[in-house]
Amino acid sequence: MKFKTIIYQCLLSGSLSKVVRSFIFLSILFCLSTLSASANTLYSTAKKDSTKESVKVKVIAGNKDCIFNRKYIRYTIDITNTYKNAQEGTVVYEVRNDRNKQLFGGEFNVHVNAKGILSVPLKFTVNAPGFYEISTRINVTDYDDTIATVFGYKPKLIRTPLHKPADFDKFWEDAKADLKKVEPKYTIEYSKTQSNSTHRFYNVEMQSLDNVTIHGWISIPRLAGKFPVILVMPGYKQILQPFFPDDQAIFCLTVRSVSQMNKVNKNPHFESEYCMVNIDDKNNFIYRGAYMDCLRAVDFLFANYKLGLDTNRIIVFGGSQGGSFALVTAALDHRVSICGADNPIYCDMHNYYEIANNKRPDAFPIKYYNQYLRQTAIQKETLLRTLDYFDVQNFIPTIKCPVLIALGTLDPIAPPACVYAAYNKVGPAARRKSEIHILSNVGHEITEEYSFIKFLWIEENTVEIQGH
Repeated sequence: MKFKTIIYQCLLSGSLSKVVRSFIFLSILFCLSTLSASANTLYSTAKKDSTKESVKVKVIAGNKDCIFNRKYIRYTIDITNTYKNAQEGTVVYEVRNDRNKQLFGGEFNVHVNAKGILSVPLKFTVNAPGFYEISTRINVTDYDDTIATVFGYKPKLIRTPLHKPADFDKFWEDAKADLKKVEPKYTIEYSKTQSNSTHRFYNVEMQSLDNVTIHGWISIPRLAGKFPVILVMPGYKQILQPFFPDDQAIFCLTVRSVSQMNKVNKNPHFESEYCMVNIDDKNNFIYRGAYMDCLRAVDFLFANYKLGLDTNRIIVFGGSQGGSFALVTAALDHRVSICGADNPIYCDMHNYYEIANNKRPDAFPIKYYNQYLRQTAIQKETLLRTLDYFDVQNFIPTIKCPVLIALGTLDPIAPPACVYAAYNKVGPAARRKSEIHILSNVGHEITEEYSFIKFLWIEENTVEIQGH
């Protein structure tokens, strides 16, 4: 369904300054210069090389966070023309659901005066709670570009089935029992080179499920007393570098690797891609061991509290895969006091499969799943039955501590609908203390602003626990 409108406008003076948005992910700063954004606005600019003249386009959501909870969705498309000649052409917009199905759209013939600004208002409705893409193509005399963004409609009402296996709880109780049988053999080695005047630094080694040796490092302030511990979970194939906050101990974990699985003869197909190791066997799938590695890290903190660790204040958090590890750890081990997860992957896997397959089949991890299905006789339903045991949303209802989750609306790896659906399954008691933050026009990363909010939230909740 398309609507066509003709719009003219009056001459306005002045110019708009260029906006560049910065965001941070695990201390790495990225800048977008040609296509930039604020929370509710996307910008694009076309210039002639030999002049300062340009056409600038802004796509502005009616709500600051691009989340709409009332009937109408409202956007404004602002076109600023600094050329001495008028701009003629069209504006075409389309709205698609998260399965990449076009729902409706519209087309406008536009005329932008020389040195003028034109505002094109959009107003429409969608029916179901979820996240939707709106793409806008502006084709005028000296400019042609498409800007795509995502908005959410009543995300608190997103409901998806759990797909929780009947023996899910027993499966993980058995895994924890198997872990308990493995003697941890903790090794703690003080590092002179990494320690400094304010912190003691230790390299750590221990045995986990299947007698796999896992590693990590811990930094502890030299001040007297006990310190809350932030247990930082690794992202995909990530080894975290040391850092030294003033008033917290930091324990960074490195979970089992593919090479370690090879050493203990637990990778019979010699699979090199981490997320695919033994995916045909839930009892030997690499994430069964990796989830237990996370629990063993909590065991380490309790066994070594005399290092100056306050085990009543254990905070687990991570991003991407690390976010999933944090949520699963908080669900399986209620000794965890606070949980934070940025862009957690492996949430709502049945829903994820359909979204990713229709929108970004080339993205991680869907591309590996599809490759696996093409190369084997395994059916998609069989693969999903295995993944059901590791789907983060199946763990979430048992979390008892406060949870902080962040999602990016443009994230192809952890789609916002999947992350929000998982968050909506946090139990009522934990939900009262929990928060979810939607980072508009952001992909698989977090913003600098949210980074600040996150650490404030951790501090506040840590102090609250200490008060009790």
